[in-house]
Amino acid sequence: MMIGLGMAIPTGKVESRDDVDDAKLEGLNNNIVMKDAAINEEKNGFNWLTAEMPSSMDFAGFVSHVDWDCNMYMSSIQDNQDNLRIIGSVLESKYSGSSPSPQDLLWCKGEACIAQFCLDNKWYRGEVLEVRDMGECLVKFVDYGSEELCKAENMRKGLFLTDIPVQCFTVQMDIDPITMKWEEGVLNFIHKTVVEQVLQVTIIQKKDVFPLVVRLVTKAGLDIGELLVKNGYARGRASVATQES
Repeated sequence: MMIGLGMAIPTGKVESRDDVDDAKLEGLNNNIVMKDAAINEEKNGFNWLTAEMPSSMDFAGFVSHVDWDCNMYMSSIQDNQDNLRIIGSVLESKYSGSSPSPQDLLWCKGEACIAQFCLDNKWYRGEVLEVRDMGECLVKFVDYGSEELCKAENMRKGLFLTDIPVQCFTVQMDIDPITMKWEEGVLNFIHKTVVEQVLQVTIIQKKDVFPLVVRLVTKAGLDIGELLVKNGYARGRASVATQES
């Protein structure tokens, strides 16, 4: 449902650590040309505007991605839903059915871009995290937090909506992993439990930087953090009192 409304990117399970390590092997790149750092600084210094803080301590939101540190990339329905729809509509009108220019095939790390997501063939705002061989780049879809290998032919340099901040921000529940780090199976369970679900969000530790510490509750009143702790997926942190705005 969230995908159909233009509010979420289709996502799969957390990528295997072995796959991530293998993908980092470098090779000669005959399809994408790394540009000189000075040229990059001069022509590609643009960064998408940083996400804004939620307007309320309590809000309805949805998670679009969970990373290896159990940071959840969240958007507020009140603050971000309309912007996400507008961004999607504009980018589709600009790039649907388009062909890449020669410059669209030349990328370097850190560049802002517009990229097509392979699962739905729609266009999203992104940032190049890595340039790899075989004409591919690892792109972070900045409004959703997810990362995907994209072919250079499905990326564009012409940027739009540059005055709209990133439409997702990172949050954490007040829990820690049972072991030294979050295990892949636990992250996959959390991903399946929270991603693309409308949740009631309460900020329980007010900060000026992300990630925010939050409580997540389902429509049925189930506290996700308590569920994970009671069923042995996580352990609770020291109690954090809710701070008033």
